[in-house]
This record gives sequence, C-alpha cells and structure tokens, in this order.
Amino acid sequence: MKQMPISTDQFDAVKRCFDAYGADITRWPTDAREQYGSTARSDELADTRHDAEALDGLLGAATPPPVSAELKNRIIAQYRRPPAVMTISDLLADLFTPRRFVPAGAFAGIGALGLVAGVFSVNASFAMTPEVEAYAYVYADSGISLDTFDEEEAVQWDED
Repeated sequence: MKQMPISTDQFDAVKRCFDAYGADITRWPTDAREQYGSTARSDELADTRHDAEALDGLLGAATPPPVSAELKNRIIAQYRRPPAVMTISDLLADLFTPRRFVPAGAFAGIGALGLVAGVFSVNASFAMTPEVEAYAYVYADSGISLDTFDEEEAVQWDED
C-alpha cells in the first residue's frame, strides 16, 4: 500500500513537535501524538527524527548544574503569595469607585443641560396669536403678564 505524501503543513507541524518535545513520541501531548504520530515515523522525516534523537542524546548526557542552598533561599524569599480570592464586598468596592462615575456624571450633566435648554427653547417659542401679540404690544409696559390668557389664548377680562 502506497503512503500519501506529507503536506507542507504536516511536515512543519511534525518538525515543530520534534523541536519542542524531542524524538520520543510518547513525550508529545496526546493530541499531537494522535494527529502526527504516524507521520513522524515516516521515511520522509527520517533526517528530522535523527536530528531530534541526537539532540535528545546530548541533552540526556548533560548533567544539570548544581543549585546552591543560597539560590533556593533567594527564590523562596522572592515568592509572593497570590492575592486572595475576591469576595463580593471587594468586587462591589472595586465596581463603585469614584473614577468609574466621572464619565457617567459627565453624560448626566450634559443630559441635564440639554433638558434645561429644551425647556427654555419651548417656552421661548410660545406661539402667539395676533390677539396675544397685540395685547402684549399695547400693554407691554403696564406690568400685566400673559397669565391673563386662558387655554385657548383668549383674553380673560375682569367682570368689574
């Protein structure tokens, strides 16, 4: 039975596995072993596998450097405990910090200014009928207000 040629992607992936995990396929992660195990044993990758075996032999023959007690103590002294798990109160305290409310306050202020401007512009654009306009012109200096008009903008005359 003829073997299918290895694609460039598979070749690169198997080469990366050889470089990262060595020639011993049993040390590869399970998914890489299942996906590329048969490809790693192929004849096309014999040179790459031989190089990985040579590097494994060299690294296996090397002795690890001795670690002094002083180095161990320094490493232990620099160890910092991980922060404790956040509680609900810590989460709420972080959630309601003043810096989080600055943008919301700015938007609320802009909204309030827009509301005030809208109210003033509606009052300033009071539709005046000719009767109201004439009354306002004639009695402008008399101190009579526009409260003398009813809902239909008709003048309310005193009954005196």
